[in-house]
Amino acid sequence: MDPHRACRRRLTADQGIHFVTTLPAPAPERDWSELPVDALSSVFAKLGAIEILMGAGLVCRSWLHAAGMPELWCSVDMASHKLVQVLDKDSLLAMAKVAVDRSGGQLEVFAGKRFVNDDLLKYISERASSLKRLGLISCKDVSNGGLARAITKFPLLDEFELSLCSNVYERHVFETVGKSCPKLTRFRRSENRVHRYGHSTHYKDKEAMGIATMAELRSLHLFGNSLTNARLTAILDSCPLLESLDIRHCFNVKMDGTLRAKFAGLKTLRLPDDSIDDYEFLDQLPSWSLYIIDLVSDDDDDFGN
Repeated sequence: MDPHRACRRRLTADQGIHFVTTLPAPAPERDWSELPVDALSSVFAKLGAIEILMGAGLVCRSWLHAAGMPELWCSVDMASHKLVQVLDKDSLLAMAKVAVDRSGGQLEVFAGKRFVNDDLLKYISERASSLKRLGLISCKDVSNGGLARAITKFPLLDEFELSLCSNVYERHVFETVGKSCPKLTRFRRSENRVHRYGHSTHYKDKEAMGIATMAELRSLHLFGNSLTNARLTAILDSCPLLESLDIRHCFNVKMDGTLRAKFAGLKTLRLPDDSIDDYEFLDQLPSWSLYIIDLVSDDDDDFGN
């Protein structure tokens, strides 16, 4: 018997049994605009910034109100969503600024891919002094000067990823990160440049010396960097709290007794020739060659972007 049908038995004069079925009344239509704010907040918390900005927060007035609550915008991830690859940069920049405004100064995590530029970094730095995690991926419109100026406004920064951002490379930028972010414990930098075996350019050596100023690091990821043993040793000596080191595709690092001794205190170590199966940018690997013209001269170290 269908459990959703109400049935009752009726006896007739000749004791025959008949069944009379009564269908339940249709359920009233639900008014989604009347959902309590805490329920809406729970739903929005499971969505990303892009989903909320592109529609979920525009359903009705109550949803728009809930979508503007600052606590929903403490973390803004605009790097992992597939729409980041197809939306134009101007739209993404506008959406990012709305997200920063809605955070009401409570933004703690921001990640952007492809579209972030110096202007947006400046905008964030003026409104998010509590930022703890920053991720910039494939942001070619971020310059040495733009990043150096913005990073001074993030004294609480704990994690920083700077990957595939080809226009950031000067020593003073990384020194500024080290000096301005004394709480920084995790730094990730992946590159897809063309490198020369057995040769570390002047600016790459200076970049390594800049990284060495990040004295509180517990985790360092340098993928596809041309630094040498000497510069890696300088980093290890300057970062005594380091527990995890990833130097895959850093083929100018050659294992010797000195490095083995310094690696002894690490909990996690990935060496230049280790597997890259779990590397997230497999379609943008760096290239290594025996002969290469250095595209950035030593004189460019004071480039004033």
